[in-house]
Amino acid sequence: MKFLLYVKPWILFLIFIIGIILGSDNSYGLFICFACWIILTGWIYHIGNTMHNLMPVNLKPDIKYFKFSCILIPSSIMLCNIYYLYIAQLIPQKNIIELAGSIAILIYMIWTWIYIIMFAARMLESAIEGQLVNRSDALKGCFCLLFFPIGVWYIQPAVQRVLNKYNSTNETNY
Repeated sequence: MKFLLYVKPWILFLIFIIGIILGSDNSYGLFICFACWIILTGWIYHIGNTMHNLMPVNLKPDIKYFKFSCILIPSSIMLCNIYYLYIAQLIPQKNIIELAGSIAILIYMIWTWIYIIMFAARMLESAIEGQLVNRSDALKGCFCLLFFPIGVWYIQPAVQRVLNKYNSTNETNY
């Protein structure tokens, strides 16, 4: 999905908007929403991973938890959907343990999503600045990723500027 980094912002915006609109249909909307989450997570993953790879070795933060979280989000969405669509209907009585577990999983998924967004925004801002920035310096990118259909208009051109700058730097070194 690395090709998503090179797509024009309006095409990426259309992909997300069409996914949201078609995801509201009951018959196949769940599959389209899941595909949209995979595309969004893949796009954010490639932003974070690519910008991390562009940074000097001595400035790179650890990326293992980011990669784990990017795998965890779509797989947990899929497992929760399977559980609530098929398995939960077979259990005759709901109890407090299931409710507490659902709330705990939801809170952890929200934390994981915020972490993914913050890491990718921080890596993007760091690649733009040329040095590792603080989390507070990456808040604009974080909010743009959080409100993703609208934030695409800021994030995608910034990613493409960094990639163009890096490609032109590599071409002059040869």
